[in-house]
Amino acid sequence: MLHQAAWQLVRRSAPWRLTFERLALRRGKKKAITAIARRLLCLMLAVIRSGRPYEERPPAAPATPSAA
Repeated sequence: MLHQAAWQLVRRSAPWRLTFERLALRRGKKKAITAIARRLLCLMLAVIRSGRPYEERPPAAPATPSAA
């Protein structure tokens, strides 16, 4: 059930999709979606414990190598 929620999250949310794609390149899609599901579970627990609603943040800009 949690994997299904993770797939929907990856389909609908750009920051989660980017995280999934980076993981999928290194580990494969099955392990990547399991990692997303685990992150989702941890996030849900944090929201329940804090009592505050979830607010999605914009994705962080990728680090660019300095031209030295």
